[in-house]
Amino acid sequence: MTVVRIFVQAPTQTGLLYTMNEEKIRAASSTIDNASTRQPYAPVKSVEISGAAPAAFRFVLTCIDEHEKSKRRPGDELRIKAHEEPLAGTTAIYEAIEVLGIKPPQPHIENHIIGHIAHNTLRPNELVTPHKTFVGRRETSKAWRTLVHQTAYYVVYQEYTPEEADALQRAVAPYPELRSAIETKIVNELLPRKAFEDETRANIETGLAVGRGEKRIVAGKTGRGKGMRIEGEMSP
Repeated sequence: MTVVRIFVQAPTQTGLLYTMNEEKIRAASSTIDNASTRQPYAPVKSVEISGAAPAAFRFVLTCIDEHEKSKRRPGDELRIKAHEEPLAGTTAIYEAIEVLGIKPPQPHIENHIIGHIAHNTLRPNELVTPHKTFVGRRETSKAWRTLVHQTAYYVVYQEYTPEEADALQRAVAPYPELRSAIETKIVNELLPRKAFEDETRANIETGLAVGRGEKRIVAGKTGRGKGMRIEGEMSP
């Protein structure tokens, strides 16, 4: 049985990360498939990978390795599950999937990240990882645009405490592209929208208050007999 030895090159770890059956890993990873093609006669092939956290690479490779054991029926496709991971972990797994070129594609991982960003108030220390991962993909991925929109939204609608708002400014300061995008979203879109919403709400509340004080429908006689009449002045 031919195997592939997978080495990782990262600031936190360098060296052998995983060994797997060649047929299994080549069927699941286009990156390792292409690298193995260049070693046609080697009984033990070696591939070096980088560009994601070693722990995320190991997570994905373990999912591939165990996929055959967990198949319920022939033809079941690989589906990597990362929904129980924190945002930073899921984002790292997304990066590992991208680097490895996992087959079939796993769009649900990115969708989960987008959903998490859209429905949770991200703490300042959670912004940097998805920014680094998706800023280069912002034209094709909704993740970075969602990150910018939601962060700006939470600032305008005061979902952050003053201390968190200060921490947010410090967190985005080293990333001018992210800071500028958030500030532009706040100034050009969300502040005008909130001002309009506040004005509309105030007008509605004023109108309801006036209406409650000026008109009352009562039962009684009208000019044609029994019926309904309105007492008091009616607002225009």
